[in-house]
Amino acid sequence: MNGDSVISKAKNAGINLNTEFYEETMYLNIGGDVMLIYREGPESNGDIYMASMKGKSWEKPVLLSDDFKTKVLETGASISPDGMTLYFSAEAVDGKTGKDIWICTRSNSTNWSKPEKLQGPINTDGDEDNPLMWVDGKTLFFSSTMHGSMGGLDIFKSYRTSTSEGFGAPENLGYPFNSVYDDFNIALACDGKTGFIASVREGGLGDYDIYKFAFDKPIVNVPMCWLKGKGITSIGTAAKGALVFVTEAVTGAAVAEIEANEATGRFDVALAPGDYKILLKHPKAGRVESTIKVEAGQSRLDLDLVFLKIILK
Repeated sequence: MNGDSVISKAKNAGINLNTEFYEETMYLNIGGDVMLIYREGPESNGDIYMASMKGKSWEKPVLLSDDFKTKVLETGASISPDGMTLYFSAEAVDGKTGKDIWICTRSNSTNWSKPEKLQGPINTDGDEDNPLMWVDGKTLFFSSTMHGSMGGLDIFKSYRTSTSEGFGAPENLGYPFNSVYDDFNIALACDGKTGFIASVREGGLGDYDIYKFAFDKPIVNVPMCWLKGKGITSIGTAAKGALVFVTEAVTGAAVAEIEANEATGRFDVALAPGDYKILLKHPKAGRVESTIKVEAGQSRLDLDLVFLKIILK
């Protein structure tokens, strides 16, 4: 998207992501460098793969783990903002409960745990599909044919007060998000007010179409601010691959740990209103830090951090 209103022309993502068979994008992280892909073909049966961007090019997707090489279809999926929890939907092996939402976690960058069905009030005997963990790490959006659906799949949200708590009772987003037809795959911006959904609607171009929405008030408890940052060396080049540490300015509590893009030095993170300390470390450029304040209602913040000197090894 170019600016706030113009969407650029679509182009092929390249041979590492696309084959002669079926690929579908399920999830793209806020930094735009991690993607989950649904694949069908000779070596996959509706399984979930992960692809990472190396510099400016996508690497070949990798199957999440052998646990995802199944005969049932794994459909919608997303990853928590810290990258450590995967939420996905899958058909029931016995076919008795439709699709359910599952989770798996990891304690490092490579190994995922064995998937487990999400506990709590979300899964039913109907279909639960297309889970999206929003950028706050607390609000889970999903679609369901149950929970008082208006018809077909409706979009719901469920909230938890902290990442260690369970999810509360699902809330139907209601009209105009939902209709008597299928509504699913919500994508919500950090401001909590604008985004996109897929839906079947009267007057559509045919079958499922993409619709944009924009409201005066947010549909989430606490809107977030998208911090788009960049590390720059003292000679004006990108601090490629710098480590970025975000902490609460008062308590020092860790909020995020990110690796800046290897080609551009860019990093992205969603932050709730508050005061934060941003620290960048680079093996050659040294370190630089800054304190920022995110105001309530602020949806976008750009930050360039310039290293003061180059440290030669």
